[in-house]
Amino acid sequence: MKRTYENALKILDGRRRRARPSPVAPVAPSRANPGTNANLVGVPSLVGMTEWLQLLGHSDRAIAGLNVIHVAGTKGKGSTCAFAASLLAAHRARTGAPHKVGLYTGPPLRHVRERIQLDQAPISESLFAARFFEIWEPLAAAPRPPRQLQLLLLLALHTFLLAGVDAAVVETHHGGEFDATNVFAAPVATGITAVGLDHVAQLGPRVENVAWHKAGIMKPGAPAFCAPQEDDVAAVLRGRAAEKGVALKVVGVHPLAKALPVPVQRVNCSLAVALCDALLAREGRVLSEADIEAGIAGFRWPGRFQTIRDGGNVWYVDGAHNSLSVGQAAAWFAAETAAGAGAGAGEGEGKREGKGEGEGERRKSVLVFSHFSTERDGPALLQSVIDTGIRPGYVVFTTYRERAGQTLEGEEGEGEGEKEREREREREKEKEREKETEVLETYTRMWQAVDPAAEVAWELDVESALVRVRALGRAGEGRGEDKGEGNGEGKGVEGVEGVEGVEGVDVLITGSLHLVGAALGVLERFGLEV
Repeated sequence: MKRTYENALKILDGRRRRARPSPVAPVAPSRANPGTNANLVGVPSLVGMTEWLQLLGHSDRAIAGLNVIHVAGTKGKGSTCAFAASLLAAHRARTGAPHKVGLYTGPPLRHVRERIQLDQAPISESLFAARFFEIWEPLAAAPRPPRQLQLLLLLALHTFLLAGVDAAVVETHHGGEFDATNVFAAPVATGITAVGLDHVAQLGPRVENVAWHKAGIMKPGAPAFCAPQEDDVAAVLRGRAAEKGVALKVVGVHPLAKALPVPVQRVNCSLAVALCDALLAREGRVLSEADIEAGIAGFRWPGRFQTIRDGGNVWYVDGAHNSLSVGQAAAWFAAETAAGAGAGAGEGEGKREGKGEGEGERRKSVLVFSHFSTERDGPALLQSVIDTGIRPGYVVFTTYRERAGQTLEGEEGEGEGEKEREREREREKEKEREKETEVLETYTRMWQAVDPAAEVAWELDVESALVRVRALGRAGEGRGEDKGEGNGEGKGVEGVEGVEGVEGVDVLITGSLHLVGAALGVLERFGLEV
């Protein structure tokens, strides 16, 4: 096999776990905080990590030399990691240290290389391929080769070590205690962002169980920090810290972080400041005010509380995908639009209510939502959005498919064999459409039940959904005769076209990072800077 980027991706996809294991084994009581009933499902992803690193020639001492900041949590861990990388980059610009910063996060929005960054830039396709095959050949011969996420982490650590990284910021995959990223015996600092219910099948059933798992990244000798938590979560974190002999500090909002417009990002930034200070303190250094200001200015985390202006339209993009995060996304959208943050607003012109009943309304509010998952309950997540109280005048549900007509990838060929494979792909595509349609119609009924005045539609691809929404803000530039059929695959419950007197739309896109990644691709094709 040629050592190409495309072939590396094929191998990675082949190592993806197709389903979660079903056997459940209780954790020994001595390891669980009393009352948490922490459960271990299947073989922990941590199992094998140390052996695989040793197989690659990477010792515990070498891994410790990466000076790892390890971050867990339910909401905000990716943003916290990105803030930490930006803050360390700002400190390096002023002082020359650290020499090189590695960042490992996930899941990606557009391409897998986003997971592995050097100095705030995803590694190139050529470097990805080169480093991947360096590790894959020995690992493939192991009695039990790593699965996809384990393989990605091994790739990141291998890349960091060969690049001379001396400060690495690492986000957990799921949980913490049994997570593959918990291979670090001696991180320089650990951080826990806001904890809520997520990945319940693996970490639940209660939020206390989830907190137990997240707290597993704390290590003796490493300063531990956390964002403010609900009382039941805080009690578990304190208990686990005491169990491990770790001093856990709750981080308040840093004065300089108050400049950030989104409240939860102020918390994430403040946690990142504390983590970076803990790393730098090992060499008698600390972030200066100028470092923090520059780090905040240099922070960029697409798809999370991201605002994109599009003439008179404003797209509010957040990949929230659990009940805690969709609540924060909805609150952010409500605050931004109520404050007149949308394009064309803020000058005292018109109302911002999105129902569409009034003659003088100048802006419309829209929700674009999608969530398809075997691990989470999509209708329950949509209910969480409903429970926030936001009532946009227009709601569009969609899938994760970026464009109409996308099919399963297959090699081109000739003859009856290829024709049969093509027919099979078409049959699979039709089954997929049927399943998607059923979910989209469920979402539509749910929203219409709580807000009959809203105009609700669905589309089978993201591009058609965003074209439909974009047309709302363009008076007289609707979709002509195509008022109810969308891309021809999705059925519009209500026709949508340009509305006279509307100066633009404020659009919240949320429900999944997969949706957001596809949406950013579409918005980029619209000619917008994403």
